Amino acid sequence: MTYTLPIPGEVIAERYRLKRAIARGSMGVIMQAEHLSLQRDVAIKFLAPGTRGMDIAVGRFRREAMLSKELNHPNIIQIYDFGQHHDAYYLVMELLDGHEVRDLIARGPQPFTRVVDIAVQALEGLAEAHSKGIVHRDLKPANLFLTRDRRDRDVVKLLDFGIAKAVNDPADDVHLTQAGRVCGTPAYMAPEVYLDEAVTPAIDVYAMGLIMLELLYGRRIVEHKMPAVMMLKHLRMPFYLVDALRDSALGAVLERALHKEPEERFGHADAFLGALLEVKSVPETTLSRFDIDREFDRMFADFKADPNVSKTLRDLGEDALDESADLDLGEDWEPYEPVSEPPDEARTESDIKRATHVLSHTYFPDSTSGTWQRVGERSGTSESLSALPSANVDPIEESKADILVGVAAALVLIVLIVVLYVF
Repeated sequence: MTYTLPIPGEVIAERYRLKRAIARGSMGVIMQAEHLSLQRDVAIKFLAPGTRGMDIAVGRFRREAMLSKELNHPNIIQIYDFGQHHDAYYLVMELLDGHEVRDLIARGPQPFTRVVDIAVQALEGLAEAHSKGIVHRDLKPANLFLTRDRRDRDVVKLLDFGIAKAVNDPADDVHLTQAGRVCGTPAYMAPEVYLDEAVTPAIDVYAMGLIMLELLYGRRIVEHKMPAVMMLKHLRMPFYLVDALRDSALGAVLERALHKEPEERFGHADAFLGALLEVKSVPETTLSRFDIDREFDRMFADFKADPNVSKTLRDLGEDALDESADLDLGEDWEPYEPVSEPPDEARTESDIKRATHVLSHTYFPDSTSGTWQRVGERSGTSESLSALPSANVDPIEESKADILVGVAAALVLIVLIVVLYVF
């Protein structure tokens, strides 16, 4: 049966009149609507029935709606309603106007002061969640939304608690993590997530540290087309800080937030927030591209020089060795002290095997939330985003390419597991 998504003019649940489509994607549509009784606009995300990953997506909708009862904070998007219209499930939420933090990162390095302001607001919202025993688990630039207040200042909204976990309830997310599966976005998953260790607020601290570093550097920190390589980077790649950052009080805070060992990080968002607020003077400095590129060159060179990493990358094949920032640095390049020392060799070999097994059972949220394109926008653009809360808006990709990449990644992981256990 062919299903037609709701159209402008329709009234949903006798109280929401649809006004216009904001974004469309493989799993449905996001629309602006008017709440007839309250006479205010909201955003409604509809899921078209029968699409891939529907059960998980509906579960995330329901979960976010339930958690919204616990989360009432100006830096967390407000969820108003959840229901079903004919065969389509929908989630009603606060209407936002602005853009995601990832759009800001794409513009280049941001001043220290703006990065700290964004982080403080995000951590205030996250601290509220942590105080209720809720770990977000999918903190990333696409889930931090920037709007403006009446004085034209940044206002940060934390989005998408669809895979959040209540750490005090072991059965809280059994539908997502059964059979040893873990959840997250590979570029922002803390090392212990890959090792399937206990979920704690420290994984959100790590992700927030990475987001801050990305804002300061104006580029992704952990990036590769193969999830297995991103896993290795989280486990083994040292995060080097440029001089202007490493020698500052802010650099010391980031070093702790990005530590490979969770017990060495801030234990929760409130502790991270407190450390940031204690930084007395934050300069208006914006880091130079030259300094940033130099540290990335060093970082990747030392990463690949790690014997355990180099062997695993060779086993993964040529694609794993392909890094655009991989340059011949010469013998005169001496690395700075990394943010955290990599673990000892014996533990590393064991961890890589263990993490590779976990990775093969990992649920990546974007694989079921689908991709969404802003209405009226050409594919590949990254201009201002209007009213797309909790949408996980990603650049449009060909669905066939997605399938092929997924199949290839699965085959690579199987080969990696076999190779590691044989040798």
